[in-house]
Amino acid sequence: MRYLPLLAALGLACATRSPDQAPVAPQATTTSIEWQPWTAAAFERAQSENKMILVDVGMEGCTACRWMDELTYTDPAVIARVREHFVPIVVDSEARPDLGERYETWGWPATIVMDPGGTQVLAIRGNKLPKNFVPILDQLIAAKVAGTLTADGRAPITVDEPATGPLVNLRDTVVDQLDARWNDEAGDWGGRLRSPKNRAMQYAMLRSHARGDTPWGERGLQTLDGWRALLDPVWGGVFVGSVENWTTPIPEKRLRHQAAALLAFANAYRLTGDEQWLDAAREVDRYVEQFLLHDDGSFYTSQEDVAPKLPQGMTAAQYYRELDDAGRRQFGVPPVDHAIYTDRNALAIRAYAELYAATADPHFRHRAVAAGAAMLKRQTEDGVFAQLAQTESLRNDDRMRPLPAGGRTYLRPQAAMGLALLALSSTTGEPRWRTAAVELAAGLRATLADREHGGFFASDDASTEHIAARRKPLEDNARVAQFLFLLSVLEADEGWATSAERTLRAAASPAVIDAAGFGVGETAIALDVMLTDAVEMSIIGGDEDPAGAAALRAAAGRVYEPRRVVHEQGPGRYPDQGRAAMFICNERACSSPIVDPAEVATQAARFAATPRADRRPDPRPDPRPARVP
Repeated sequence: MRYLPLLAALGLACATRSPDQAPVAPQATTTSIEWQPWTAAAFERAQSENKMILVDVGMEGCTACRWMDELTYTDPAVIARVREHFVPIVVDSEARPDLGERYETWGWPATIVMDPGGTQVLAIRGNKLPKNFVPILDQLIAAKVAGTLTADGRAPITVDEPATGPLVNLRDTVVDQLDARWNDEAGDWGGRLRSPKNRAMQYAMLRSHARGDTPWGERGLQTLDGWRALLDPVWGGVFVGSVENWTTPIPEKRLRHQAAALLAFANAYRLTGDEQWLDAAREVDRYVEQFLLHDDGSFYTSQEDVAPKLPQGMTAAQYYRELDDAGRRQFGVPPVDHAIYTDRNALAIRAYAELYAATADPHFRHRAVAAGAAMLKRQTEDGVFAQLAQTESLRNDDRMRPLPAGGRTYLRPQAAMGLALLALSSTTGEPRWRTAAVELAAGLRATLADREHGGFFASDDASTEHIAARRKPLEDNARVAQFLFLLSVLEADEGWATSAERTLRAAASPAVIDAAGFGVGETAIALDVMLTDAVEMSIIGGDEDPAGAAALRAAAGRVYEPRRVVHEQGPGRYPDQGRAAMFICNERACSSPIVDPAEVATQAARFAATPRADRRPDPRPDPRPARVP
């Protein structure tokens, strides 16, 4: 049953969960599990009472999480065992992205069992019905009584030894790992689940573009064709995935997947010019606008699979597969989680900005700018972004999991927002995005940096570090590394580039890389970006010739180039042309002035694929002419 504050207060809700700010000590009752937030107090209670710890990690839009919540955690036998032998902790994986990252390998729900001291002894993937869950609990209880609980060896690893050696060697290791996990028959990376969020596909397109590696490009488009098969033909949007092949969709929709699809379809359109990818992107946008759009332009997080009045005998899969719009609506629309998470919104903002750049369609620009403006309101005085803000629609949601109290800083929203701000800056030219990006970089360094070893922690919460050491998530640090590297080009500040390399090395130890499996796509992209010269596109004369500057910026946007940095340049660095002009540079050379937008793509290609030497540990002087603000 969902989290219903009023019913819980009246004692009418079963398996209710205490909000983060509630006292840890539960009220006396024998009919429910008193879930605790992930806090030091909960772990201290487990130790003082010599109880095991049961951690339930999941998210609102997850069907399997709902089954576990409504069927398993309301079962009297389960309740009795949990109350007597465990301290139960509940985590919303999206509201606490540091813990979501920590346990996402096990999917949702992830059930983590620890001994009283906090050592992980078991991790369970997915939901378990009471008939299957009770025997597991009994085995754990018996093992504890017998003193035979042992670490399971699968706990999330934390490594503070940075990667050494040339970055190109690290990139080769990561790419070899991706290559080994390509499933040619399935047309995707990884195991049975096919999901439109894998960044390996984006790396495949980048590799094809930058290196002329046709087989990798074919892999990327083959995977993307599978993503297109997951489009809902009635409402649009992509489903979260499919098992075994691309023809049996899992009928849930989440913003994370919509954003990944939008970005991938935009890049495929830029690379191929094939309208089918643009049509697919518009189908995703149609769904987002209808179901996930908040009044201020930001985006809700997910939609469940089950309609509220689904008739007995009809499955969610049948609802989506067999009914048209009118047929679906007669049984109601599946509930939407009205939480607006910064990290998920940032992914969508970046995708819409790149879609606008690829198409020059003002509709996509509006989507990116409106959501970006909404997120800017969450930027704190420290420069970092809050993950969540309360809204009226969110307060009215019936939730399985309570939302934690605010005040924490998490890496995932900062990593995603950094790239979103740079995308907005490059595609719109508005200075506010660049200003926010600089403030964010400084805030990251001040709040989440590991000053001793490099890299950035998943959160600023060190209160449970003695139980579960803080991690430096690989893919989130890879996003930060890309952000800092591209920011160094935008700001002509080599120090940020040095920080970028240190960040990636700190997170990408061999053990972490190996444990990530095929989930190293973002790391591969970051390494490729950092090992090849960025493509700096400087526009001058915009004040005197705004139409010409806009045309040059639009031409730059149509170029597929993940290392592209587009910005306005004041007078002094480049000679005045008497009208708008663009200079395209890498670290070694610059183009002649470009005044014809038709020449931008050709000139950009000349500067796009120049390999660079590995950076040294210390900052080097900028070999280019000094920038004049």
